[in-house]
Amino acid sequence: MVTRNEVYAAADEIRAEGGLVAQSSVRARLEVQTGRKGSPRDVGPFLLEWKAERTYAPALERGGVPEKISGLLGKATAALWAAAQAEADRAFQSDRQRLDATLADERTLRAETLAMADGLLGQLDVLTVEAADLRARIAQMETELAKARQHLQDVRADEFWGRVVQEIHAILPEEGSMRVVEIADRLGADLAEEARSHAEEWSVRTLRKKIDRRIFHHRLFARAAPGTYRRRRPEDDLPGDAGQGTNPA
Repeated sequence: MVTRNEVYAAADEIRAEGGLVAQSSVRARLEVQTGRKGSPRDVGPFLLEWKAERTYAPALERGGVPEKISGLLGKATAALWAAAQAEADRAFQSDRQRLDATLADERTLRAETLAMADGLLGQLDVLTVEAADLRARIAQMETELAKARQHLQDVRADEFWGRVVQEIHAILPEEGSMRVVEIADRLGADLAEEARSHAEEWSVRTLRKKIDRRIFHHRLFARAAPGTYRRRRPEDDLPGDAGQGTNPA
């Protein structure tokens, strides 16, 4: 790329020699002086400035126009160049103002977008806290529901085994006793089937535990001969009752 000073020097030399100062002559002179011709895009703007500053009018200079007229024409050319530059400056300023207005609008839009984003983030924080509270409430409700289900299951189990105990009491004779195996054989199959829905298994051991628990609390049953049970009688509550057992497991 050629410089402004190089273009001015080449044009001044051509003018001093009486030659025509044009892009082709200036570029040819630049190639001789610097080894670089420069492109029309590089040389053209500098050459226009040179012609305006030097009030260069090639037709008048080469035709021998009187100096006064040549000077007036040169001044007119400079004035036209100055007017063109002023118009270019005004166009630049107008473009600059439009650009500034566009940038201002973009900054306003960006600020509004950021404010909206901050608002959404704030709402998200609130929703996050509310979601955490809701999860805690759900966990608490699930715990309470599990307790309620367990309580209901315990109540149902107590009611079921209470019926089983009443069936055992009904099976025992008014006088006499029975072994738990014999009692289990006489209990209805429907009770054994219903026991599947409860935690405790249906077995001779479980039945013996239910009977022993009533004996411990002085209710319904008493022990007779070893390994046998009978209905409880009023005399079983007298001191030194032989029908009382120890606390069942």
